[in-house]
Amino acid sequence: MLHVIGFVLLLATVALLSWASRRAWRHTNRVRKWGGAGLAALLATAVAFVSVLTLAGLVQLHTRRAPVPALKVAGTPDQIQRGQALVTSYCDACHSTTGPLTGGEGIGAISPCLSGRL
Repeated sequence: MLHVIGFVLLLATVALLSWASRRAWRHTNRVRKWGGAGLAALLATAVAFVSVLTLAGLVQLHTRRAPVPALKVAGTPDQIQRGQALVTSYCDACHSTTGPLTGGEGIGAISPCLSGRL
């Protein structure tokens, strides 16, 4: 949460510096006009660059880093029977047509392993 707040503050700083650059550009004194607008634009660009780096870091911080294992299951009758027992004991309350939380189709009709279609 703190990272997101910091990112929002960086974006607000960019907006404020952009506003200051536009305001300085309207000044009648040439030194103040070019100096103020140039300095504000330079700072706005630097803070925008930091904002982009912060956003990239936030994306990298919240991405999955563990490799996905490649699982191969033999699918023996004992394993299928054990899986069916687990599904019946845990999942059948929601995924059955007769349970208290009837979720519609039975779990055996959804899974090809449990319905014997594997």
